[in-house]
Amino acid sequence: MLCRSAPTERVLAEAALVGDPLALLSEPERARHDRLQRPADRADFVAARALVRVLLAEHLDVSCAHDLVITQVCATCGGPHGRPRLEGYDGVGLSWAHGSGVVAAAVGPGAIGIDVELAGPAERPPSLGGRSPQTWHGWTRAEALVKAGAGDLDEMLGRPDDRPPAYHGQRGPSGLVLTDWADPATGTVGTVAAASAVVVRLG
Repeated sequence: MLCRSAPTERVLAEAALVGDPLALLSEPERARHDRLQRPADRADFVAARALVRVLLAEHLDVSCAHDLVITQVCATCGGPHGRPRLEGYDGVGLSWAHGSGVVAAAVGPGAIGIDVELAGPAERPPSLGGRSPQTWHGWTRAEALVKAGAGDLDEMLGRPDDRPPAYHGQRGPSGLVLTDWADPATGTVGTVAAASAVVVRLG
C-alpha cells in the first residue's frame, strides 16, 4: 500500500520531468478540469490525479503511468464523479484528495479512501446539517471513510470519530483501519481509510 501527501507545485514539477501532467488525464477528467474557474483549483485537480497515477505505477510495477486508465461513474446519476476504479485491475483501490495547494493520494488492495485538509489553528471543521466533528481529524476520518465506501457523509458525521490522532493506524467501527497524519510544513492534516495501516510519505 502506498500513500503520499505533498504540495501541488512539487507534484506538478515532478510530473513535468517526464511529460505534460495534463496528458495523464482522461477525456472526462479533462472536461471537468476545463470547467474549473480558478487556476489554483485546476492545478490541484491535475496534481492529485497525477500523484495517484504515479503511485499506481509504483504499486503495480508498470513503467508508464500514461497507460493507466482511471474511470469514475456515479452509481446514482451515472455522471463522471463516482468512486474511481482502475480499468483492468480489479481489487486495486485508489483515492485522492486536494485543496488549498496540497494534494494526497493512496493506492492498495481493497477499499481505500483518503482526505487532506488545511487546518489553521483558528479554524473549525466544516458543519453539515448542524453536525460537525470537534477535531479536524474527525472530519478527515469521515471523508476518508465515505471515499472508501463505508457510508455517506451524513452517516459519518452522525457519529463523528474524534479520538486522538492515530498516526500508526487504528481500526474503526467500519472495520477499516484509519491512519492519520499531520504535516507542519503545509499546515495540513489527513486520514487514510484502508484494510491495514499505511506509512504516509510527506513532501
